[in-house]
This record gives sequence, C-alpha cells and structure tokens, in this order.
Amino acid sequence: MDRIGGPPRVSDAPIRFDGDRMHVPSREADLRPVESISADRFADLVHFDPWWAFRGVSGVDRRWIEAIFSTNIARTFVHEHRTLKVHDLRFSDDLRTLEALFTKDDAFRMVEFHARDIDLRSLRGAPHRPREAESVGSTKAL
Repeated sequence: MDRIGGPPRVSDAPIRFDGDRMHVPSREADLRPVESISADRFADLVHFDPWWAFRGVSGVDRRWIEAIFSTNIARTFVHEHRTLKVHDLRFSDDLRTLEALFTKDDAFRMVEFHARDIDLRSLRGAPHRPREAESVGSTKAL
C-alpha cells in the first residue's frame, strides 16, 4: 500500500473487489514494512509502473527499492527485431488475470501480446548497480 506521507506497507489479507472499489480487511496496525518480505521473493515478480514512482520512495531500505525497481516492465525492449515500449495492460474484470500487454513501436503503432506470446519476466530490467556518472557530452536547456 502506498501511504501518503509514509513508506509503503504490505498486507497478507486477501483483496476483495466490489465494483470499482477494492477492500482489504485489515487495520493500519496489521500493515507491515515492505522489508518484512524477503527481497528474494521479488525474483519472479513483474509490475508495471510507467511513472517509476517506487524509484524515489523514502523510508525503505535501498536493497528493497532496487529489488522492486528491477521488476518494472515499463520500458523498451526488442522483439523480433522491433523496438517496442510497454504502453498499457488489460486485466479481466475481476483483475485476477492479465489478458493483454499493449506496446507501441517507434512509429507509435500498437502491438498487442496475449498469454504465451511473450515472457513478462524477460521484460524486467537488470538490477540497478551503482556506477560512476557517465559523461554524455554537452547538453542544452529545453
């Protein structure tokens, strides 16, 4: 859970959907820090965060930020010699099943993938490793 003004928390309670509302039968006291989950458990996880919101989260140990950050599939990738960028996801009405992954090519044409068309884990980024700043030449203000 993304709590405004505090670090994210996790809950083991099942999520129930009622129309366009989500219900979690927990109290705030039942929520745990994200670090209570072993960072290894993120190894097979993928998530789609086109705003990369977790990158700047505060109050979370950096190892967990990096583990979660590397699971984001909101990026470009090459598929059959075409560069594509993940654009959107479509889920079933009950939000339990991913039905389609929508991408766009360099001409903004939509390319749609379904189950077994693509391995979502292959779209994840490599874990971020600190490195020295790279020179990118001169830059101009926009």
